[in-house]
Amino acid sequence: MRQIIHLDIAAFAVAVERVRDPFLAGRPVAIAPGGTRARLLSLSDEARAAGLHRGMRVESALRICRDTIVLAPDEPLYARAAAAVREILQGVTPVIEP
Repeated sequence: MRQIIHLDIAAFAVAVERVRDPFLAGRPVAIAPGGTRARLLSLSDEARAAGLHRGMRVESALRICRDTIVLAPDEPLYARAAAAVREILQGVTPVIEP
């Protein structure tokens, strides 16, 4: 019998940032490029619970939730983390489709 597993790591960028900096755990975190007019790309569950959503401007997000920690995206770091996840999965399954 063939089995298919769909793996979706919620807020992957935020999860990776939390591995890098454990201080971020349990806090509202958003990933967005620089500037207050930038749009939020990724959010922690805490940020969503505070009323923030993907695509919202940083300035609006900070008005709604002043405690939000906004981080610039680190694409090379996220790419390395995704490669590490794929490497782990290769030890479990013969086929991976990113």
